[in-house]
Amino acid sequence: MQSNSNFEIINKKRMKVKYLSFALAISFGAISCDQKGNVGNGSETSNTEKALDPEIIKESNPHTAEGDAEIAEVAEITWEKTNHNFGKVNYQQKVLFDFEFENTGDKDLIILDAKASCGCTTPEWPKEPIPPGGTGVVTVGFKSTSKGPFNKSITVDANTVPKSTVLYIKGEVLRNDE
Repeated sequence: MQSNSNFEIINKKRMKVKYLSFALAISFGAISCDQKGNVGNGSETSNTEKALDPEIIKESNPHTAEGDAEIAEVAEITWEKTNHNFGKVNYQQKVLFDFEFENTGDKDLIILDAKASCGCTTPEWPKEPIPPGGTGVVTVGFKSTSKGPFNKSITVDANTVPKSTVLYIKGEVLRNDE
């Protein structure tokens, strides 16, 4: 019978701890948030409101278009092609391809970055703005490090809508005796 009463005492203590924890959680939530759900005394602007402020967005990313009126004012890039097949290439042979483009928008085109999907692929792009009607190239180099088929991607970011364009290269690396 002794063990039964010990069990009851332990259960009662556990229940008290649960109730106290619950009461503390409710109290903390009521004290720390105002009626709008903002943290603090209500006079501060919440982080969510700051993050959605158009001026802060514009200042943090000057290439962001704001509304329909500004979308028409961003640069527009038109690619001659976005895929290239090198066909069969020899092992450790470096091959190059120029992806040609034109700025078909009304504003200067600025290529911000070009990132390859792996280290065996290297993109080079113009660092200077391309005026409306101007043309340019993104040169992609590939040096095989293994044999067999390959598929690689290059993501080009620019002041366009959409911001990113993905270029693709593929081919097959042959063994030296093929």
